[in-house]
Amino acid sequence: MGAPLAFTAVLVFVTLAWRLVSMLIVVVPTVGLGEAMLSALFNVGPLVYLPLARTTLALFDCRRLPHSSSLWLKASLVHRCFESGSLTTLGAFGVLAYVFGIPASILAVLLRNRARLFTDSEIIRRFGSVYKLVRRPFFVLPVVLLAKKLAIAAVSLFLSEAPRLQGAALLALIMVVGLAQASLAPFYFPLYNRLDLALTALLSALLVSGIVLLAGDAGNPNAKTAAQDQFVVVVVFAAIGALAVVVVAALVLEAREIFDERRRSANARFEAEARRQVRRL
Repeated sequence: MGAPLAFTAVLVFVTLAWRLVSMLIVVVPTVGLGEAMLSALFNVGPLVYLPLARTTLALFDCRRLPHSSSLWLKASLVHRCFESGSLTTLGAFGVLAYVFGIPASILAVLLRNRARLFTDSEIIRRFGSVYKLVRRPFFVLPVVLLAKKLAIAAVSLFLSEAPRLQGAALLALIMVVGLAQASLAPFYFPLYNRLDLALTALLSALLVSGIVLLAGDAGNPNAKTAAQDQFVVVVVFAAIGALAVVVVAALVLEAREIFDERRRSANARFEAEARRQVRRL
C-alpha cells in the first residue's frame, strides 16, 4: 500500500535531480520545477501506472467474511473498509493523483500541444517518450493504453472472487483493444504493430486456456487432478517460451532496422558530400 507514496517520492527525486542538472549543465535547458515534474511524469508515469492503479484500487476492494456483518479489505483482513481515516484518505488521494491524475495530465498536455507534437523539437524532447512511436492521427493512444491498464487492474481486483467471469472480462478487454490496434495500425513502425498483435494472440491463448480449465472444474471446484496441474504448467511455459521468442525476434528486427536506417543515412551524407566536392571541381 506504500507504492503510491513511493512513486511520489521517486517523482519528486527525479524532478529535483533534473532541475539540478538543468542548472549545472549548459546543454540542458533550464526549466521550471513544474515543467520538470511534468516531464518526469511523462517518462515515469506510464511505466508504473498499472501497479500504482492496482495498489490504489486495492484500498477499495472489500469482502464480507463469514459470520461478520462488516466489510474487510482483501489485501489486509485486519482492516475494515472505510473505517480507517488514514487508509481512506490515502485511497482518495491515490485515486485523484494517480488513477485519474496521470492519464488526465498526459491527455491535457497532448491536447494542448497537439499542433506541435511532431514538429517542435522542445515538445518532442520533453514529452516525446510517450507518443513518438505512434502515427500523428493516434497521438492519444498512450492515454487509451493507460485506460486499458486501469480496466485490467479493476477487473483483476474486483472480480477476483469470480475467476471465470474475471477471465472472460480480461479476454474481452484484451481482444477488443488488440483487434482495434491491429485494424488501425497506430504505430509508426510496422514492427511494433506486428509485435502488439503477437502479444495479444499469446495473452488471449493463455486466458482461453485458463477459462477452459476453470469451466472443467465448475462442477467440483475442489477437484484438481495431476493432469490438470500438468496442463496448466505446459500452457504457462509454452506461453512464456512463445513470448520470449517474439520479444527476441522483435529486438533482432528492430536492431536490423536501426542499422539499415543508419547505413542509409550515412550513405546519403556521403553522396551529398561527394556532390559538393564534384561541384567545387
